[in-house]
Amino acid sequence: MPFTDAQRAFLAPPRYGTVATIRADGTPSLFTVWYDLDGDDIWFVTRQDVAKIRHIERDPRVAFHVVDPSGYPYLAVDGIATISIDEDYSKRLQMATRYRGPEGGKRYLIENPLPKPPAVIRIKVERVSSMDA
Repeated sequence: MPFTDAQRAFLAPPRYGTVATIRADGTPSLFTVWYDLDGDDIWFVTRQDVAKIRHIERDPRVAFHVVDPSGYPYLAVDGIATISIDEDYSKRLQMATRYRGPEGGKRYLIENPLPKPPAVIRIKVERVSSMDA
């Protein structure tokens, strides 16, 4: 499902997103991410050794939400997540650069090393809802 031009414009600045995954007992788990768009997919980078990876491996259904700092407007999506590994750390650098700038992105990777390459989570959007976004 494609985003409207207004929704793309809303998602373009480096805001914070919230992702919901499903725990083994069926309860939701929420976490905040840096995100970006790739076509009509939303993606983010995370460590391989976190609970959200296990949640997605077991049940790839996720929800994603972004709200303006003022509390309004907002955009929410439901979708299916896939996991890949960022072997050369290029996606992690791309994301850090989006949020911290070129020098800040490089510094972020140096100051926050990972024990192994990060995972890239890609959300294939199935449904979008928004309020004035």
